[in-house]
Amino acid sequence: MRLLAAIATTLGLWGGTSAHAAVVSEDFSTRARYLAGGTAVWNQALGTVHPTLEATGFSGVAVEPLIVGDGSDGAFTPGRYEHFDRDGVITGGVIEIDTDVFDELQVTTFLLEDGYRIETVGGDPLIIRSLSDVIIRGEIWCHGHSAVGATPGEGRCGGKRGGAGVAAGLQGNDGEDSTAPVTGGYGGAAGAGARGGGGGGSWNTTSPAANGPGFVNTGAVDDPGEGGASSSDPRFTVHAGGAGGGAGGGGTTGMTGAGGGGGGVVIIHAVRNFELGSSSDSTIGFIFANGGDGGDPTGDGGTGAGGGGGGVQVLVGGQITIYSNTAVAGAQAVGGRNQAPLVGAAGGPGRNWFSAVAAGFNGPGFYDPSEELPFAAGDVVYVSTAQSVTSTALDLSSTQAEVVSVLPSPANANFSLSFAGSSDGFVTDNTGWTTDVTLLRGKRYVRFKADTTAFVGAPVQLDAVNVTYVPGTIDQFDFKAAGCGRVSDGGDADFRNKWPVLFLIVPLLLLVGIRITA
Repeated sequence: MRLLAAIATTLGLWGGTSAHAAVVSEDFSTRARYLAGGTAVWNQALGTVHPTLEATGFSGVAVEPLIVGDGSDGAFTPGRYEHFDRDGVITGGVIEIDTDVFDELQVTTFLLEDGYRIETVGGDPLIIRSLSDVIIRGEIWCHGHSAVGATPGEGRCGGKRGGAGVAAGLQGNDGEDSTAPVTGGYGGAAGAGARGGGGGGSWNTTSPAANGPGFVNTGAVDDPGEGGASSSDPRFTVHAGGAGGGAGGGGTTGMTGAGGGGGGVVIIHAVRNFELGSSSDSTIGFIFANGGDGGDPTGDGGTGAGGGGGGVQVLVGGQITIYSNTAVAGAQAVGGRNQAPLVGAAGGPGRNWFSAVAAGFNGPGFYDPSEELPFAAGDVVYVSTAQSVTSTALDLSSTQAEVVSVLPSPANANFSLSFAGSSDGFVTDNTGWTTDVTLLRGKRYVRFKADTTAFVGAPVQLDAVNVTYVPGTIDQFDFKAAGCGRVSDGGDADFRNKWPVLFLIVPLLLLVGIRITA
């Protein structure tokens, strides 16, 4: 009998029970098992689950959420820049991103190296949402285009076009309005002498847009050279850039100068750190969201005005470091000026908002302008209200598996786990959420739900969920012999395929047994 059992085992005909536990783990390094709809962040870039983030402690409202995306666009790193370029070709280090296609970059990490710059096409802001860091050693160009002579400057990243220049004797064209109530600068009046256009409005009322030369405040909305209206929105509830600058008025000869384009909007939300520039080189790494400069006239025409400044919002769950430390700010969102600043008018200043964890800003660089007073930047914290993520089914490969435990790693009090079992992949069979592993007996599929619990400060993040189980027995084959039990796996055809081999091996093993007995 033992000899026949050995033969069956050798041929794979004999079943048995494994006494060794197996483990199925979810380490959150991909989203393959992520069940959409969770409120916490399943962060495949960091291989963790953690609560969402929010800015708090600033003026006016209680909180402002950080939206870090799902990383669906992958890594923005050298070697993948072509994926984001509108025609897939990087020329002269310029990465052209169509914001009508990539309305948001949802990346796992973001690294713009020195020697590269991002220029956008399309009418939307540049929005970067990262599951880890954002590092900018190159340049982001979201500033409005400067006017060239009578040709107006176009806006970028949500900024608006300047007013076009005109011939002698005509009133200058107004700059294009941003989203109301931010308006473009008015064109200069026609007449002898320089009649400059008005600067474009912006989303910052710290300083009004400048009025052009020749402007006389009569109370009429179309006063020549009047600066555009500005409005306060330091929280970036409106994702719109600066308005266009007004064109100069026509004199007696020549063309007037056109208005500059409005500066655009750059929004960056990241789970970890933001770096602008490099610790080894303080002359690299810039974000430009300025208004474009106005154009020069010919003859005695009026000069064009600058476009309104745009805005830069950076909210991160780690540290902000601006290494760029030249004569100009590393991140800029100021109003555009005219080529002849003593004659033309500047656009309104833009808006910035930089917030990180407590004491999270590091120099030596800076940004311009600072937050609009009395607005305070505040700090970024993890959301302490209850949140959760849910997995899809983990397959244990057998309905005879016995689950021993479902545990978080590392063990911590900031997450609680519940789980459910099913024999058919949760089609019709479902135990419902439980913490009793005995209810998973006989269930081939297991899924889990991780819920955040109360915490103070930064929570202990969840790195993995481990399902430990004892694999089920393999059903026995139909095999009969005198004095032996019956084994069956239901595979009669498979057994018939192995039976001829058994006839060849049995005589040899019998001879070996006889010799050993002798």
